[in-house]
Amino acid sequence: IAVRVEGMNSPEMNTAEGKAAKVYAESLLPPGTQVMLTARKKDKYGRFLARITLPNGDDFSTSMITAGHAVAYLT
Repeated sequence: IAVRVEGMNSPEMNTAEGKAAKVYAESLLPPGTQVMLTARKKDKYGRFLARITLPNGDDFSTSMITAGHAVAYLT
């Protein structure tokens, strides 16, 4: 299933900023982490647009933006 995280845009993976964002995202979501996905619709590429709620109740997008690893993106 293809999912695009709603509410944020992160740097491209082939940049230093993208690699740093990936490391931070992996620290928030280590393997086996149970999260809640709330999908409302699909984007023009057929991916589900979803909010990710972390186990502590925080919003993944907000955490990434607050840490400087993403910017707000309205979909």
